Amino acid sequence: MPCIPLLFAVVFSLPGCRSGREPAAPAAPDSPAATPDSQLPAPALPALPALPALPALPALPVPAPAPESTLSLAPVVCSWGGAGPSAPPGTAPTDVPDAWVIAMIDVRAERDVAGLRLESLELLDDAGAVVARAQLPGELRVAPPGRATNDYSSWGTEPFDGSIGAVSSVRLWLHAALDTRLAAVGTPVRYRAELVADDGARHVVEGPVESPWATAGPAPAP
Repeated sequence: MPCIPLLFAVVFSLPGCRSGREPAAPAAPDSPAATPDSQLPAPALPALPALPALPALPALPVPAPAPESTLSLAPVVCSWGGAGPSAPPGTAPTDVPDAWVIAMIDVRAERDVAGLRLESLELLDDAGAVVARAQLPGELRVAPPGRATNDYSSWGTEPFDGSIGAVSSVRLWLHAALDTRLAAVGTPVRYRAELVADDGARHVVEGPVESPWATAGPAPAP
């Protein structure tokens, strides 16, 4: 019996018997260590085809600069009304205008101006709606210095040829028939006039409209 423990001691002292597993095989000599996948070189990707060149965009036209303003306009007065017996005897009242507008505007030129003319004149109500328009070309004359603002007559005015010298001022007198019958004009409160010169520059002036002047009725029938 004393031999049995001695036998077990000899068996368990042998390699691989203590854990019940075979001993690991020794690494082969000169065997290189395994390289992790993350350190492997990436395969070369095929070259992408070159993209076609985009066509050149056409050059955008550069707008011409607006003509430099050479005029300053200031409203003086504007009124409207009839012109007495506007229809000659035997003529239907609708054949001739029976409503007219007159305005005076101060114009100052910084440089020589040529071909200045009236492009439009509108009468506006308190909501800004157009109630009547001047029929062009109308009259454009030069009022004498010191003309009273309540004097709408053409007395003392001179023809205006559209020219204003540099660094000078004139008071223009505008007179034109309206495109609306007198009874349908309503109650205009403001006017807007546009003047244009040969250089293409456009100039707008606005101002209040006075009460209509005294107006006689149409001519009596013969």
